[in-house]
Amino acid sequence: MNGRKILLGAILTLFSGFAFAHQVEAADVYYEIKTKTTLSKGVVYEASQAMTDAGLLDTYVLRVTLEDPNIKMLPAESVKEYGLRETVSQLLEGTGAIAGTNGSFFGMNSSYSASFGTIVKERKLVSASADTNIEKNEFATLVINEGMSPYISFIDTEIHFYNDGVENIKVHSINKVTDMVYPIVLTTAAMPDTKQLDARFPGMLKVVVRNGQISYVSAKGETVQVPEDGYAVLIQEASADYFSQFFKAGQSASLSISPSGIDYNKVLASFGGGGLLLLNGEPVSEGTAVSGRQPRSAIGINYDKTELILAVIDGRSHSVGVTHWEAASIMKRLGSYQAMHLDGGGSSTMVVKDSISGEYKTVNTPSEGTARKVIDAVGIYAAAPIGPLYSIEAVSPASAVISQYPFKLAVYGLDEYGRKVDLNEDEVNIFFDDPGRWENGLYIPFGTGYIDYTATYNGLAANGRVFVEGIYELAPSVSEIKALPGERVSISFSAKGSEGRKFEIPYGVSASVSSSELGYMEGSDFVASREGSGFISCSVGGVNAYIPVYVGRKSDSPESGESVFPEMLEPVPVGQKYSDPWQSALGDAPAEGEFDITAVGNTMWMPKAEGDEKPENYSSIQDNIISNLKANATRVLYIGQTEFPLDIGVGVYKWEKGYAAHRQSGIAILQLTASNGGLFSANPEQWRRFSPDVEEMNPSAVIVELDLNPLNFTNAKEFELFHKALLQFYEKGREVAVISVQGYETTSLVKDGIRYINLGRLWREGQFNPAFGQLRMRFNGNNLRYELRRG
Repeated sequence: MNGRKILLGAILTLFSGFAFAHQVEAADVYYEIKTKTTLSKGVVYEASQAMTDAGLLDTYVLRVTLEDPNIKMLPAESVKEYGLRETVSQLLEGTGAIAGTNGSFFGMNSSYSASFGTIVKERKLVSASADTNIEKNEFATLVINEGMSPYISFIDTEIHFYNDGVENIKVHSINKVTDMVYPIVLTTAAMPDTKQLDARFPGMLKVVVRNGQISYVSAKGETVQVPEDGYAVLIQEASADYFSQFFKAGQSASLSISPSGIDYNKVLASFGGGGLLLLNGEPVSEGTAVSGRQPRSAIGINYDKTELILAVIDGRSHSVGVTHWEAASIMKRLGSYQAMHLDGGGSSTMVVKDSISGEYKTVNTPSEGTARKVIDAVGIYAAAPIGPLYSIEAVSPASAVISQYPFKLAVYGLDEYGRKVDLNEDEVNIFFDDPGRWENGLYIPFGTGYIDYTATYNGLAANGRVFVEGIYELAPSVSEIKALPGERVSISFSAKGSEGRKFEIPYGVSASVSSSELGYMEGSDFVASREGSGFISCSVGGVNAYIPVYVGRKSDSPESGESVFPEMLEPVPVGQKYSDPWQSALGDAPAEGEFDITAVGNTMWMPKAEGDEKPENYSSIQDNIISNLKANATRVLYIGQTEFPLDIGVGVYKWEKGYAAHRQSGIAILQLTASNGGLFSANPEQWRRFSPDVEEMNPSAVIVELDLNPLNFTNAKEFELFHKALLQFYEKGREVAVISVQGYETTSLVKDGIRYINLGRLWREGQFNPAFGQLRMRFNGNNLRYELRRG
């Protein structure tokens, strides 16, 4: 096992000896979004995206009750070949788990390996090592005893093999196949015969033992059966000739396995791990732990030993990872009283099985970009057979759908442990809070915004909601068609909704060809007939799109291999293109109950070269803009640097390049800075403040001012979390607009109902910037319309 120790020395910093407590706090969390999903009775999956004082941190948790006899925790190893490294997803799928994480530390030199810990599965010792935790505590093991009583221990196992009462050879492990430098004991817990190992390690000597007696001594390289009532001792080829003299068939044989820290007679399952994180509720350091801020996996036990807590914390990516002590504090915060490391780094992986589709999904982001192949996993299993219907689940095809277009709400039955149960579709009833209609088993919504639904089946009910958008653009998959007579061209469609989302349209689009002589539609395929030109009219939900069509012929010079297509002889109509429905000309003055807020970007003088004088029309440009800004406005926002005066006859909020929160006429106005590439790098405290401030103001709408377009945040994942934070406001019925002032271009983008508007600056190299942006927003309750002026 020297190779293992060299590897450890290269990649690990070891905390060893006695455990000592460490008073430490977890990373300070500024903002966090959590989700929770029940995978099965007794198994809950939680995910957290957080902004902490160290940066973005993603944490994934599985909570497993130990009080339900039908929920089992077992180590998962390859069912293809013993000792074969596979991804966590492959290991769990192969053994039928419902969820799990990576498990033990292991050697990474080969496609095959062995765990460093003691592995017990369903009361059977699978593997143990005689050279672990000998001189000091390195690798802990989580043990589940009879009565589902868990504990964590450093296990030191002595293994001795005697023949005729003499220990002629030192055995180093039970079933831990690494490089076969040292002799091992092989049992049927690993494999039924030595065929697999003989292919990898030719020339081995095998000493077969049954009923306390050597029954057979093999020739070198000979494949033998491993007896159910015994075992085989395997010796590498280089040592085979020397040791063969000590073993003869008929000799007495005994195997002594003497562990400290565990009683194998009482163990249901055990899982190998690393150093301790928590001891009796206190962060400690004992055993193997990688230093620094890393991706980490851990397993913990709650105070009353009724729950196991598995956690995977991403690192070395957009997620910054955690230190040993931070991991300890996180496990304590999650409810652990005892906890230990599992293998971490690139091995850190959590996988959850979708109860409906049966797909095994890696829910975290492995630090190497893809899931690492590991030696084993901590598996969670629903042991009971699929039971009677317990609950139903109603799932929309997406979080948002489009108005006037049919969709199907999928209703599934689940047993008590989250396994799919077939339903009689004729007995499923679905009710929508929307004046839509049913057509051929599909529902066509008429309204827009959030609609609630309820599905019922034999006294069971499931509720949900889906967002309905109006369709604003139909987009065919082909911009034009060029075909020869007889050719077939398939067309698919997508649509853009009123809130900027993109939808696939798998059915329901009507399509017709402008001339029947040109060709015809067969389902979603265009079939060309005769040479000519024209177009295909496509329509769904009252929105049209048009595809130019050219049907040609083969060239008169066949050797050229080219085709000749005609010119278009008739004008092709232009289909409707997406435009933000909230953007329109507002007119001169707001009506009763309405009010305007206007905003302008960076208006600071920007010369082309140092010493350049302001242009002669500088004052007139400034006066004209101010006049436009304050016309009918309740409040004016100077977003970004400005030389404009504050006293313009209407209230002004001036950019201060810092955090500020105001409430104006029921509107929350947040001033944030992302000057260093993001909110966190500019001032992380902003993450702590903006959401509570909005909730305290309880506004009808939210305006966010930024000195950087958030789509250009240095860390795209920070924008993702920021967008999710804004969506939480939006989902409470508030309109949300983010106004940024970066660069010279004035742009607008709608993403999931959030308006992202960037206002170009006033001056560009000493000249007026024609793309300069002025924004007028008109509010009526929580309804927002806006007019975006350029120049």
